[in-house]
Amino acid sequence: MFELLQEGRRPPSVDEVAARAGVSAASAFRYFHGIEDMQRQAFVRFRERFGHLYDIPGVGAGSRQARVTAFVEARLRFYDVAGPMLAVARTRAIEHDPAAEAVASNRRRLADQAREQFAPEIAEASPASAADLVALVDSITSPEAWEIVRRAHGRSRRQIEKLWTLGVTAVLDTYARQGSST
Repeated sequence: MFELLQEGRRPPSVDEVAARAGVSAASAFRYFHGIEDMQRQAFVRFRERFGHLYDIPGVGAGSRQARVTAFVEARLRFYDVAGPMLAVARTRAIEHDPAAEAVASNRRRLADQAREQFAPEIAEASPASAADLVALVDSITSPEAWEIVRRAHGRSRRQIEKLWTLGVTAVLDTYARQGSST
């Protein structure tokens, strides 16, 4: 399932999954109750396989620029590996409750990551400004933003890294100036 998703098959059929696994579709149904069960199991395996990619070494430590660099790199590393699976989950979330739950969980985890990485800036902001700061940084570097910049605008990973570093730095600098002027 993961290999097919990485290749852009969204979502792969039972026949495609079975063929890739080297078994018949009938054999696949001995282990799963259809494509939805396969996808649900894929979400469980997703967390097991890719959960460590949410981690940022030394989270929240270092200079602002070092934290921006580490944050952007962590997001890109995660999307490089898990982006196709995230896209399928977002598509399926419209009509599939387990996918909607997985997407909501992922969104919370990414927002928490931003909150932890930029805790020094958040600590200086009012509660409303802190929430806005997290929302803006998280949105700029979201899986959806990654897809748009990569596909619609044709940017390479290196270009996205540069754009996101510039964007997150500008947001943090703006919030720092606002905090010091009030």
